[in-house]
Parts: sequence; C-alpha cells; structure tokens
Amino acid sequence: MLTNKQEKRTVKYRLLTAVLNAQIGRVVPEGAVVNTKQFRRFFNTISSLYSTAFLPATVIEEGRCGVSHTRYATRLRRGVYLIHKEALKEHARLLDEEGVDYIMDILETKENDVSALI
Repeated sequence: MLTNKQEKRTVKYRLLTAVLNAQIGRVVPEGAVVNTKQFRRFFNTISSLYSTAFLPATVIEEGRCGVSHTRYATRLRRGVYLIHKEALKEHARLLDEEGVDYIMDILETKENDVSALI
C-alpha cells in the first residue's frame, strides 16, 4: 500500500515500486514484464490518454543499449513491455535510501525466460 507521500510521486516511481512489491507485472530474470492492460488497471486514476502513452514512451530507442532515467523498457510485442532489471535495481537502491520497504529481491529472481512471453 502506498503512503500519502508515495501517492504524490511520479508514475515511474509508483510503477517501479509496484513491480518490486509484486503488485503489477511478472518478474523474469531480465526484469519485469508489464502489459498495458495491467498498467491501466493499476493506474486507473490517471487519464486514459496518459496511461495509453506512458509505457511506449519508456521504450529504449533503437540503436541504444543502456537504460536511462526516462528510457528503461523494451517493447516485446504490442502492449507488452519488459522493464529492464537495471532500472529495477536502481529503483530498489533508491527505496533503500528512502527507507521504503519492498518485497521483491530483483537479483534473486529465477522465473521463466522472457522469450517464452513474446
């Protein structure tokens, strides 16, 4: 459950926190797979236009190989996105610094290979 302070955070912050708390998406060794349907259901209070555009806007541009502050996902297929492990690890460090609890140890995840989800 988000605190009042966390509810005022960015959608990115809330998304990554929700993934680390197993509230949205499916964790795989490469990161976490989230689809647009799950995203819209979880963020049902934001505008539908914004919720439709958010995940596509996080996709790493073609030709780039690293994550950045705004680009941290790969499109697997229409409506399905992989949030990269590095972005989740970075967010977990931020939560540790803030003293915010989360349940997912992203380094220990050994679920199915993401290629099975494509």
